[in-house]
Amino acid sequence: MSMLTHLNQSAGESKRRISLVYGTRAPRSKNLSDILFLNRLGEQKYIGKDEGPYIDLFLSQCSEEEKQDMGNRYDFHSIRAKRIDRNALFTALGPNHNIQTTVVYICGPPQMTDEFEEAYLKKGLPKSNVLTEKWW
Repeated sequence: MSMLTHLNQSAGESKRRISLVYGTRAPRSKNLSDILFLNRLGEQKYIGKDEGPYIDLFLSQCSEEEKQDMGNRYDFHSIRAKRIDRNALFTALGPNHNIQTTVVYICGPPQMTDEFEEAYLKKGLPKSNVLTEKWW
């Protein structure tokens, strides 16, 4: 979260695109405010550049009603009631990305980070530009 905030604050007038594909399970409590970092993500639009970062939120085990509620409360690029897929990863790069200068950071369980890293490498990103953090 702090990396996203720092990038967003330091973007200034640059044309750098900041994208976040954030996936999580809908909380069992049905209270959407229980989603880790959700309020801070919602505030990112108002930090740094006027347009804020491109945020794609994926909620697994989420009902359509919960998805609608999220859409009413947060101004994300999109909210999807499913797991992150490869199409979302490539869309987050943007239409005019430069393979050699694009940097991605993947954080999550090992199987997911390995799968997403492989997808980006096959897309042509240099290995030095695909950073991962595995947990669990």
